[in-house]
Amino acid sequence: MSAKTEKDDKLSALLQGADDYIEKPFDIDLLIAKIGSLYRRHYDETAKNAVIDFGKLEIDTKGRNVRLCGNILTLTAKEYDLLLLLAQNRGKALRKEYIFNNVWGCDSFSEPSTLTVHIKWLREKIEDDPKKPKRILTVWGVGYKFEADYGQI
Repeated sequence: MSAKTEKDDKLSALLQGADDYIEKPFDIDLLIAKIGSLYRRHYDETAKNAVIDFGKLEIDTKGRNVRLCGNILTLTAKEYDLLLLLAQNRGKALRKEYIFNNVWGCDSFSEPSTLTVHIKWLREKIEDDPKKPKRILTVWGVGYKFEADYGQI
């Protein structure tokens, strides 16, 4: 929202990542309609992606359920959040600090080593052989990444 009305100002804001540009003074009905449009677009996109399907492994983001070979797994809240974060960033090596801050929060009183323990517990639940993981991989010197593109998934 800005009092600037020149084309270059609007263009600059949009090129820098703004979703929209509203000039002051603005009409409240128009503002409410634009907010509603953004909300519907986000809600519709979220509804479409309610289940992340990796073949044998499915993550239901609305029900916070995880299924492996059709069976619902019993995960703790942190295990679920951890798996979801990794799965949503499939194929990307995520730093341990990034994972910890996103799952536990940067002001958490937990020790960062708790991440390693939760990864171990999660591997025990979703890997065919937890000692030779194929879904949650360790990226030495960095952290972890989620892979789902291997033969049997």
